[in-house]
Amino acid sequence: SVQRDLVQWSKGKSRDFSGLFSKWESQFSAPTISKGLSHFLEQSTTSEQLVYVALMGLLRFDRIEASKKAVSFLKHSSWVVRLAAIRVLKAARFRSQGQHLIPLLKDPALVVRQAVVGAVAVLRPPGAINALIGSLEYADNYHKGRPLWVPERVLAALSTFQLSRDQKSRIKKWVSRYPKVAVFRQWRAALDSR
Repeated sequence: SVQRDLVQWSKGKSRDFSGLFSKWESQFSAPTISKGLSHFLEQSTTSEQLVYVALMGLLRFDRIEASKKAVSFLKHSSWVVRLAAIRVLKAARFRSQGQHLIPLLKDPALVVRQAVVGAVAVLRPPGAINALIGSLEYADNYHKGRPLWVPERVLAALSTFQLSRDQKSRIKKWVSRYPKVAVFRQWRAALDSR
């Protein structure tokens, strides 16, 4: 079964799960794989590594079910699981699921905040622009007056949106606070020239 194969795989040394997916494709139908992975994800004792692999497998075999399951893991205690859920939602590309990502722009884990910026930029849920600007202003994205990767990603994401005058003003006010950061200087110059 899919579940047995997944547990067996976890006991091995290989971290490459693509072979496992290929094996399933040759032995089972996509609905059977989806059902097995969905059932597996409903078990509360599943390790974070297995949740990650199961979500990735579900994405490959059933985007709709993967998207639904991913939403349920966005509040998981493990950042690894939250990261997997974000990646699934971004890849599944269901815009309606993007709204569930907005709160993760203030996740405790920096790696999660980085990933969610990209997912929000792709899915473009309602309120995305203001949420991204809020992430730009979020204190935990800075350390000793220096941005910690997330603000640069936020600015890259914002460059793909049509911004209102008020939004541009808010961004300009914020980037002006960090004149030593090159990308912030570039944004300020670009906003000054408009």
